[in-house]
Amino acid sequence: GGLYIYDDWVTCCEDGYLTLHFASWVGQSYSMEKKVHYLHLAIDPETLDLYLRHDRNGDNEYGAPADGFIAFKIDDLLPNVKDGETLTLHWKDYDGDRSAKVKYSSRFSLPQESQVLD
Repeated sequence: GGLYIYDDWVTCCEDGYLTLHFASWVGQSYSMEKKVHYLHLAIDPETLDLYLRHDRNGDNEYGAPADGFIAFKIDDLLPNVKDGETLTLHWKDYDGDRSAKVKYSSRFSLPQESQVLD
């Protein structure tokens, strides 16, 4: 099994979040039982590489592909990451190990008080 990560406008690392548009094969169950898939993001403390892990939770791959979206708040997970820093994301797809470079863009600060125009 694995995950396909789309290279589209949704998949990005900006405003402090790593947002991924992905697809995975989901099982076809004749009992209509639904399986929840889990996605985890692990960080190597030495290299700061990101590892996306997919837990099928016992689901089979004999159904159809299904798209999904997930976002991880990177500035909470990596508090010392610098704006513009390149991070490496690793994951497994159906053909094996994959990786991609993503450029981190920090979350912009919002004004503390709302401004009302007269």
